[in-house]
This record gives sequence, structure tokens and C-alpha cells, in this order.
Amino acid sequence: MKAAGRIGVVLAGYILAAGVASGAVALNAATQRGVDRSGGMSAFGDLVLFLGVFAVAAIPASSAGLYFLRGQGWFWSALAVLAPAIALTGLIASAIFLGSSGRATGSDSMIGVWSLYSVLRILAAPICAIVFLLAGIFAPKRPWRMALLFAATVEGAAFGAVVLGVLLRA
Repeated sequence: MKAAGRIGVVLAGYILAAGVASGAVALNAATQRGVDRSGGMSAFGDLVLFLGVFAVAAIPASSAGLYFLRGQGWFWSALAVLAPAIALTGLIASAIFLGSSGRATGSDSMIGVWSLYSVLRILAAPICAIVFLLAGIFAPKRPWRMALLFAATVEGAAFGAVVLGVLLRA
């Protein structure tokens, strides 16, 4: 298959995944008729639902794209360096979030400001873990595979630590 065909397959998969995610958001909104869905909280919830469903529905398209990139050593070398660095940011965000819980938050302290933003990074951790896991499965060389699987594990551990920390405090 030529490059244009490969790109078309991957793009079609992502468009289909976006359609599935949009349908999930619409179905969620339809099941909540009569419930006041106005405001930012509802919009943020819809965004999180869309991203979660999209991430799962895009697994086949992402897998195809990663398979097509197996012969591109520069891509895997760069990803093997970037993935652990990105995973480290998830670990730092989890530590900030867990370390600041119960203390002053908001603009009155620097750790409070960072803890507010750390939540967004923590919410991205499961998606990063899926991407790094898929990349680790498709990586053509062992060192790249190990770096990517390590990054997926760190992302999962960072998210799991926050979930466990929140559950234990509840």
C-alpha cells in the first residue's frame, strides 16, 4: 500500500473514532434530559467523556499508524526518548497533587497553583498510557520497546497512585 493509502486508512479510523465519541456524548446528553446540563462542569464532563471514548475507539487507527511507521527508525528513537520524559511529568503531577491535598490551594501558594494544573495532567495519564503501550507493542527494536513500555507503566502507576490516594482520603 502506498503512503497516501496508509494515511487515508489512519485518518478514516480517527474520523470514525471521533464519530463514535461524539455519539457517546450525544447519548449521554440524551439520557440526561430534564437534568440541568448548563455550565462549565457539564461541558468539562462531556469533554472528558469524549476524550476517553475517542482514545479507546482510536486504538485500531493508532495501531495501524504505528504498524506503518515500523520502518522509520527516527520516529521510534525520538518516541523512546520523549515517552519517558512525558511520563515523568505525570509522575511529578501525581506527587504534587497528592502532596498538596489537604493544604491551601489556589493562588495563595505556589504549590496550590501547581496542584490545580496537575489535575489536568493526571486526567491525561490513562490516554498517555494507552498510547505508550500501543507504541511499545509495535516498536521494532527491544530498547525502544522497553522505553515505551516503561513509560506506559509509569503513566499507569501515576494515575493509579492518585486514584488510590483519593479513595483512601474519602
